Amino acid sequence: MNILSLPDLVIREILKRVEFKDRLGLRATCRALEKLVAESNGGHFNNGRIFHLNSLKANPYKSRRLKKKIGTSSLTVYSTHGTFTDINLTVGGFQLLQRLFSRISFGELEISLSDSISIYMSICELLKKFSIRTLNFELKSSIQFEMALDILKSFPDCKYRMHFYGVHSSIDKFGALPPAEELKLIFKHKNDQGSSGIPTHLFYALLSSHRNLCISDAILNSRDFKKILEVASYCYDLSDFFIEIISADVRGRKVKLLLAPQTIANWLRDYGISTEVEEGDHYGEVRWT
Repeated sequence: MNILSLPDLVIREILKRVEFKDRLGLRATCRALEKLVAESNGGHFNNGRIFHLNSLKANPYKSRRLKKKIGTSSLTVYSTHGTFTDINLTVGGFQLLQRLFSRISFGELEISLSDSISIYMSICELLKKFSIRTLNFELKSSIQFEMALDILKSFPDCKYRMHFYGVHSSIDKFGALPPAEELKLIFKHKNDQGSSGIPTHLFYALLSSHRNLCISDAILNSRDFKKILEVASYCYDLSDFFIEIISADVRGRKVKLLLAPQTIANWLRDYGISTEVEEGDHYGEVRWT
């Protein structure tokens, strides 16, 4: 019996019960079934990852995840159901990828970008085929940050987390980000204003916008810090040169500041805390640990 002679509705019901590995095989080898397989839903993964070849280290992802590895010339797809290796980033290669991965949904998809414009454009074409609930970005340059902004514009209803570790030529651009589930900004060098940290006005803008925030070297004096404490339920861990704030905001927000030891020392002196302070002592909402 020729399965293609069956009504499309019946074929789709059959395909729902076909394992993911076999579904991909059908989509890659049988054009007559390709559309029917795609329309029957390409499958859902709780987690997935797209990452640049040079950034690949140990593989922390094990079972039940679909992962893609993008280098300068090839892409590899891993899953518990099979592996697709060294797919060339050519027109033909991406036609194959689009046939394989259309109508696939992710709970979370992590994207680690490179500075390559051509690779970025190819990733964007691939993302058009995905349904994504939450995007996670790992970024290391101004170029990658701009790329991530453009990707977010294509997924306006998508939640996202962004971790930036590196150099950015214009720190104020982070103020244009839509509200994030988590935003982590760790800068390596000075910004274009010659300052080594995030200016106060930008810090308050980020604080009001993002649910969970981690920032290195915010430029805050003790008066600014006191304002933060006024809207926080408590603050702790001054001993390791970071401050973590749990906001009284109904969203359950958390803010972590990574600060220079001298900054914290200056604040503590302003609050009347000296070397005589003992563990467990309090100053307002501040507890020495």
